[in-house]
Amino acid sequence: VNGNAATIMDQTASYLNCYYEFTIPAAVVPVSSVEISVTAPTAGATPAAPTTSTANVSIIGYQWKISGGSNLDSSTAFEAGKTYRLEMTINPTTGQTLSNTATATVNGNAATIMDQGASYLNCYYDFTVESTIDTIAATITPPVAGATPDLNLVLPIGVQIDTSSNNNWFDMSNGTETGTVMAPTDTYIAGRTYRCRFTVEPKPGYVFANPISAVTLNGNATTIFFNSTNLLVFDATFVATAASATEYDITVTD
Repeated sequence: VNGNAATIMDQTASYLNCYYEFTIPAAVVPVSSVEISVTAPTAGATPAAPTTSTANVSIIGYQWKISGGSNLDSSTAFEAGKTYRLEMTINPTTGQTLSNTATATVNGNAATIMDQGASYLNCYYDFTVESTIDTIAATITPPVAGATPDLNLVLPIGVQIDTSSNNNWFDMSNGTETGTVMAPTDTYIAGRTYRCRFTVEPKPGYVFANPISAVTLNGNATTIFFNSTNLLVFDATFVATAASATEYDITVTD
């Protein structure tokens, strides 16, 4: 039957009784979303092939590019600070279809659909290779008798103050390990020890090394209290110096 063997029930020279069974296939449900995974670019690594865990589809082609530029071959190493684009073509497997409004994600993030139909989907996703910050050299106005606490930390490129955290100066004269938080109007006293604590974060396109090699403040080593790839907390201790004497030019006339 239709080229397939039928089952003979009985037969003689004058007759043949047989049957053939048909199974009605399940209705094809168009694939509405495609999940794609790929090893994200890191500085010095080479392009990886994307894969999909979505049933009834396959990635039939892909191409890594410098975003807005030329194609990359499989041996070209990614560079920190640059953006790379992964373009892909996805087809349904035999007997399956894609929804005309199908979406795609790459590593859980929405991909951009270039064009699509029931039999194909072309999409891309952009990756920015983050630069790793391995040292931080910050500066600040040190405590001087009579001055108020300075929170204007000067940081290198790629690093910024985390304004959602408490950044403070502490008066350590009470003999405790933590000291007393200084109010913005408090003034330093010569000879006293003061501690500052700052929380900083990388700007977009940057990450901190973990562990970071060194953090200095005014050229001196700090104590790192917390270190992750996206947050860093450090302390530094200063002894307040006496205020500089003010010099006046005095002219005495008879």
